[in-house]
Amino acid sequence: MKMILPLDTGNILIDNILRSKRKTLSISIGLDLIIKVKAPYWVTNREIEEFILKNKEWISLKLSQMSRKPKAEPKKYSDGEKFLFLGKEIRLRFSLGKDFVITEDGELLIPVLFSNDPRTMIIQWYKKQAEKIIKERCLSMSKLIGIKPKAIKINSARTRWGSCSRKGSLNFTWKLIMAPTFVVDYVILHELAHLIHHNHSNEYWKVVEQLMPDYMLAEKWLKKNHIFINI
Repeated sequence: MKMILPLDTGNILIDNILRSKRKTLSISIGLDLIIKVKAPYWVTNREIEEFILKNKEWISLKLSQMSRKPKAEPKKYSDGEKFLFLGKEIRLRFSLGKDFVITEDGELLIPVLFSNDPRTMIIQWYKKQAEKIIKERCLSMSKLIGIKPKAIKINSARTRWGSCSRKGSLNFTWKLIMAPTFVVDYVILHELAHLIHHNHSNEYWKVVEQLMPDYMLAEKWLKKNHIFINI
């Protein structure tokens, strides 16, 4: 199903409509400004169109607000440029060595032979760190609270920090490794809590608060700094 939504700023194509066993309709807008509509299997296309039109003003306002948000400068991958790793700034340096190394001075040394395509190599390094650190922390916390996921996977999701499948598998974007440790832990606990309540009900948030009483600090950090978690 596709729909053209006329807005004051121009027509918007909405074709990201997902059907599932859910009970209600919902609209969300990702950081990439893509509009996603979720609907139950039993809802007709006409009802979905009416729901979208009913929320036309909200969509227009949200798109306007998000487009005005400050955007991070694109990375140049030049010697001395700063990146985030576990919430701390690290400075990129090209070296004559053969391995990637983080020094005590907060420098990320990468072999100069990769200087022709540093972006690819830096992303590979981040993914490797995410595979190790996020998985280890997730396993440790799951044992501590007695909730065991069926699988823990690292992916390249662009707009979601983490997710929990109906079968009990947890997924985390490798970009999360740029956030501070307490934020990483919050996202992990957020998804572990979904193994108890696969929704965002009051009961679910009570579990989250029980696991991490100051979880709102992590949410505030993500809302304020998500634009800087980029490569």
